[in-house]
Amino acid sequence: MTTRRDLLTGLGALALAPNAAHAQSVRHLERGTDAIIAESAPIGRFGFILVDVEDGKVVEEVNADGLFIPASLAKIPTSFTSMRVHGPRSSFATQIKAEGRIENGVLDGNLHLIGGGDPSLDTNGLVDLAEQLRAAGIQLVTGSFKYYATALPQARWLDRQQPWQAPYNPSMGGLNLNYNRVQFRWAREGGNLHVRGAAVSDGKVIPAPSVQFRVTRSGDELNHDTINGVETWTLKESLLRGRGNRWLPVRQPGAYTAGVFQQVCAEMGISIPPAQESGETPKGRVIAKHNSASIYEMLRGMMRYSNNLTAEALGASAGLDDGKRPRSIRHAAALTSQRTVKDVGSVGGKGWNGFALANHSGLSVLSRATPRQIAYILRTGQKKWGDPYRALFNNQTMTSERLGLPFGVPTPDHSIYGKTGSMHFVRGLAGFLTVKNRPMVYAFIANEDDSRDILNKQFTPYSDPTPTAAANWSRRTRDFQQAMLREWVLRYSA
Repeated sequence: MTTRRDLLTGLGALALAPNAAHAQSVRHLERGTDAIIAESAPIGRFGFILVDVEDGKVVEEVNADGLFIPASLAKIPTSFTSMRVHGPRSSFATQIKAEGRIENGVLDGNLHLIGGGDPSLDTNGLVDLAEQLRAAGIQLVTGSFKYYATALPQARWLDRQQPWQAPYNPSMGGLNLNYNRVQFRWAREGGNLHVRGAAVSDGKVIPAPSVQFRVTRSGDELNHDTINGVETWTLKESLLRGRGNRWLPVRQPGAYTAGVFQQVCAEMGISIPPAQESGETPKGRVIAKHNSASIYEMLRGMMRYSNNLTAEALGASAGLDDGKRPRSIRHAAALTSQRTVKDVGSVGGKGWNGFALANHSGLSVLSRATPRQIAYILRTGQKKWGDPYRALFNNQTMTSERLGLPFGVPTPDHSIYGKTGSMHFVRGLAGFLTVKNRPMVYAFIANEDDSRDILNKQFTPYSDPTPTAAANWSRRTRDFQQAMLREWVLRYSA
C-alpha cells in the first residue's frame, strides 16, 4: 500500500533527480582502467599518466616512467621553451639593406636580403619587401644582389632518416620560404609532357629559378641532385599521368628565397641581378623590413598543423636568444632538453633520466621522453601562462555520442585539449583535461619497438612505405587513448 509519506519521499527524490540521475547514468558507463587495458591496449609498450594541475599529484598512471619515442609530442617541450625564451609577443624580421646611393630610381651599389630565421615567410612577405623597395625609389640595382642566410643553423634535411622527398622533411636556414616547399606541376597536351616548378602561396604562383625538374623514362622513380649549382629533382615519367602537381622539399632555402624575390621584383618592374650567397655581415642601411606574426601565433599554427619547420626554427632560435650558438638541429635540440629540465624542475618526485630531444619537431626516432615528463612540462606551462598556453592545443572535447550517454543525459562539464604525435608504430597524445572545473594534464605514449626497428633498418632515402600493420596498430592505439579519456570524463564527472 502506498502511503502519503511514500509519495512525498518519491517526489523528493525526483526533485534531486537531475544531478543524482546524471551521476548514476554516468557511473554505470564507467568500465575501469583494467578492463580497458585488457580489451584494447595496443601491442607493444605503452604508458600514460593523469596529473592534477593544482597540487601536482598523480591521479592515475600506468608505466608513466617508460622511455618512448615521443614523435610530435616533442613539440610540447619546444612550445614551452619558445614561450619561456622568446616570449609570446616577439617575432622574426626579414630585412633588406641598400649599400650605395639611390638616385633617379637607381641604386648605385649592392642590395642585401637578410634572413632572420622566420619559418613562416611566404610569397606575400616577399611582395611586402618588394613594395617597400619600390617605395624607397629603387627600380634598378647596378651592383650585386646578395642574400644572407646564416641566422640559423643550415640543414639540408630536418631529419636525415626520414624520406628525402617528403614535404614534411624540408631544409632549414636563416632564409626560408613557403615552408621550404616547391610545387612541381605537369600536364600532357597534344602528346607532349610539360613540367614546371613554382613557389606557390595563397594563390600566387611565382617561378623558382633555383630549382629545376627533369623527367626520365628509366632509372629511379625519384632523385635529387645539385647540377651546376642548381638543385634538380628528377622524376620518372611513369609517375606523371594526365595533369597534376605535388609538393617537394627545397634543399637550398636561401637560394630559393632569393631567386623567388628576384622574380617578385621583376613582376613589379624592379630589376635586380641574380642572387649570390654571402656569409659576411651585410653592410648598408635598412630600407625594407618584414615582421612575422608573433611567436604565440606561430606556436598555434605549429600545434594545429604539426609543422616541422616551424618547430625546428623556433627551437634553434631559442638557443640563440638564450645566449647559445647552436651548430646544428641536433645541438639546438640538446640545448632545449637542458633548458626544459632546468625550467620545469621536479617531475612529480621522479627524475629526468633518459629525457633527450634529437630535434624539435619529433621526426627523429632518437628522441626519448616519458609520459610523466611530458605531463609535468604541460603542468608547468599551464601554471605559468594559464589558458593562453592551453589554447595552443587542439580542442578535442567529446560529444554525448562519443561518450555513449543515453538520450536525455546531459554531457558532463568538461574540456579536452591535446596534441597528437605519430609515426609508423609510434603514437602519442598529451594535453589538458578539465572535468567539473578540475584541471588536469594527461600524456599517453605507445611504441611497437620490433616493427619500428625493422623500418629503421630498412630505410632508404626515397622510400616511404606504409605497412598495413602500422595503420591497424595506430587505429587500435588511438581507440585505446580515446577510451581512457572517455573513462576519465565519466569517472570524474560522476
